[in-house]
Amino acid sequence: MPHSMRIKSESNRENEYNVSVDGGIEAKSGTGGRDHVGHNGRTAIGRVVSGVDEWRYWGQKTEILADDPEDLLISINNKNWERASAYGAKAFDGSSSSGSSGGGGSSGTQRGPSIEARKQKAAGDADSQYIDPSDVEVIRTSEDYREAYESISKDYEAVHAFAVADGTYSPGTIQAAFSQNRGAARIVFCGNYEDPSQVKVTANHNIIHTGKDEHLRFQGMTWSRSQQVGPAMHRNMRFPDGFGGKPVGARIQDSFVRDIALYGSGTLHIDWGVRLETTRNAYIHRANTADVYVHAGVEFASGGKPVTSDRDVRPDDLGSGLNRIRFANEL
Repeated sequence: MPHSMRIKSESNRENEYNVSVDGGIEAKSGTGGRDHVGHNGRTAIGRVVSGVDEWRYWGQKTEILADDPEDLLISINNKNWERASAYGAKAFDGSSSSGSSGGGGSSGTQRGPSIEARKQKAAGDADSQYIDPSDVEVIRTSEDYREAYESISKDYEAVHAFAVADGTYSPGTIQAAFSQNRGAARIVFCGNYEDPSQVKVTANHNIIHTGKDEHLRFQGMTWSRSQQVGPAMHRNMRFPDGFGGKPVGARIQDSFVRDIALYGSGTLHIDWGVRLETTRNAYIHRANTADVYVHAGVEFASGGKPVTSDRDVRPDDLGSGLNRIRFANEL
């Protein structure tokens, strides 16, 4: 029988918590998530980004489904917030497993969404009228990853969609130039959107995309150093070694970024669910003249609080060379 429950958390480092669940509750992925928390009270690791009605794993929203969300209580840093979930109610009766996602950890085990689920999402992002999920190519090796980029650069008019399996990819530096001058190509790479840390790419990404919208999309991967020119959508991504270039019109959502270095002009949208960590005086290069639109929910690790206006950003966070920055509550 489903019943009321309580979510307890203890901080083990800044803004990161071990969360255990007491009672009959299943926390499963909404738009993404690192782990499932089953009725057995297994511990999951998560990160609270913002808000009292959301639980997020590394910037990815996760639904909490319960008999009565109003009975939920989340305790973080000794502060209690009622109505912790606003996503609706669904009882967890224990009749089925909470899923293998995030469990086991044995070699070769697929964590998070299946390859079929990744193919479905890649096809949907690419535009279903152009591609069937069965036609989505699967990337399993470093050579597959490199060949994917090489095949795109030679075929500008086709629609390309790739489902990237869990693993570590070391294809060497990726130099890619995508052009939409001869067509409306759509290019999608979809990895582990529940846990991007399971798809690690050690290559440096130097990508030029000349399209005028976000037909180039990446999701669910951890990239080494990335330099990008042109518009693209980055969702459920991790950039632990920096994100830079001239990403005119690009968007970053539900992602982790350590250091940003931009140059030239244009616009970068740092949308909802992004966590920025700064290890240098400026996360935007002093030569930058771009407009950077920052969502109000973006969290600067160096400041330790959400950014809601330019008053919340200290000079040490931005550096003296910043030309323009704009904050928007809705992007």
